[in-house]
Amino acid sequence: MAKKVTLPLDVYNAFENLRFAWGKIIPPEDFNSILLNINNIGRVVGDAEVLKKYAQENPTKYIRAIANGYKVVEESDLVIQVHERLERWMDKPYEGEESEDLMEFAKEITGFIRKLLAV
Repeated sequence: MAKKVTLPLDVYNAFENLRFAWGKIIPPEDFNSILLNINNIGRVVGDAEVLKKYAQENPTKYIRAIANGYKVVEESDLVIQVHERLERWMDKPYEGEESEDLMEFAKEITGFIRKLLAV
C-alpha cells in the first residue's frame, strides 16, 4: 500500500472541503479527474484556489495525494504548540480563582485551535 502524503493544513482542509461538497454530487472518478485538471481550470477561488496553487508548486506531491491519500502535517505542530501553551500556563501563578483561570485557559486553547482549523 502506498504511503499517504503529508499536506499543510490549508491544503488538507481544501481537499476535505471539496470532497465533502462534491463527493455527494459526482462519482469519485469524475471528482479525481477535476482534481487532476485543476491547473487547466481558469479563475478559481476558495478551496480550489488553494489546491491549484499547491498543485503548481508541488505537482508530484499533489498527484500522489490524489492517488495515495493524504494526512495533515500540522497535526504534530499543533500538538507541540498546545503543549507549549500548557507549559507556559502551568508555570504562571493563578491570577484569580483556580476555576476562573482554568476557564480562561480553556478559552485561550479553544480560540487558538479554532483559528488554526477554521475553514
